[in-house]
Amino acid sequence: GIFVHQDGSVLVLYVDDFMLVATVANAWKHWNEIGRQIQFQDEGAKLVRYLGAIYRFDEYNPEIPNQPRSIATEMSGYLRNLVQRFLRDYPGVRLQKVKTPFPVDKDEWKPEDEETGKYAQDIASYAASGLFASLVARPDLAVAVQRMCSRVTKWTVADDDRLVRFMAYIAQEHDQELVGTLAPDDAKDLAIVVWPDADWNGDPHTTRSTSGLFVELCGTKSGNCFPLTWKVSHQTATSSSSAESETVSASVAIRGVALPVQMLLKDMLGTVVPILCKIDNTQAIQAIKNGYSKKLRYLPRTQRVSIGALNEIWRDPAIAMEVEYVQSAEHKGDFFTKELGAAMFKEARERVGMRSRVA
Repeated sequence: GIFVHQDGSVLVLYVDDFMLVATVANAWKHWNEIGRQIQFQDEGAKLVRYLGAIYRFDEYNPEIPNQPRSIATEMSGYLRNLVQRFLRDYPGVRLQKVKTPFPVDKDEWKPEDEETGKYAQDIASYAASGLFASLVARPDLAVAVQRMCSRVTKWTVADDDRLVRFMAYIAQEHDQELVGTLAPDDAKDLAIVVWPDADWNGDPHTTRSTSGLFVELCGTKSGNCFPLTWKVSHQTATSSSSAESETVSASVAIRGVALPVQMLLKDMLGTVVPILCKIDNTQAIQAIKNGYSKKLRYLPRTQRVSIGALNEIWRDPAIAMEVEYVQSAEHKGDFFTKELGAAMFKEARERVGMRSRVA
């Protein structure tokens, strides 16, 4: 739950974890008010650790109040513990140095590839642990985790390499952190930038497409950006064209993520932050702007997606959404749809704001 107070303070609740964003004076006032209703075991403290992640802030300098400030989020300790648990459970496994969390494709299928894998009994636990990290602070793990999660109930010998490769990657890259930067001056020209993408029928085990999205809050003039959320998921039906899969992904990103984020920011900031949706498929863009596509007229039945609804959102001045074409090579959502090669993976990781932790 997220609660916005009239004085601008924001309270975030997740089960029994409380996080308050407020001025020093307001913070203690609110903690005292909440403390009359709830008995806390621990005293209030500055934000360092929350939901398994470590946060580092640039200190506020009153002499330069408008200076950009960054927040870095990392889960190095959590991931090291995950690797250590795996090695304790399966002693003798060697973790090589790798540059991506994706296994190398095998050219030839063998009958034994369909046998139950060595890690089948424990894969649900490992996949869940990886999923938690990928959702909180490690977008570079999102695709690899999604692939593992989709195989949990049918894990085979061929999938064993996927888990070993994943552990090898996080053992080597556990210190990667996600960094976002904004400045007070960015409030004048903020935009919610949405990057929906799809890998048309790219999952080797199904005919379904993979939808990916990345959402960030950006100052359009300064170029400062802060990552908000990301997602990787299978689409609910098989797409017959790239335009279809891209339109479905755009619908999920706009209606399921961008609009709720815009509503939250309106409550927090008192103004509508425009949405900029970047898509790398011209047919999908044209369909949204036209409000209809003869080739995609079946979408409401097969994918439960309404192009007309997307068009209404695009036309509504109160929402203030624009749709823009971006080449696939520069699209940040591409990182969340497919297993990229080492060079492209590294570039995409840096593009969304990841870097090796700075001491």
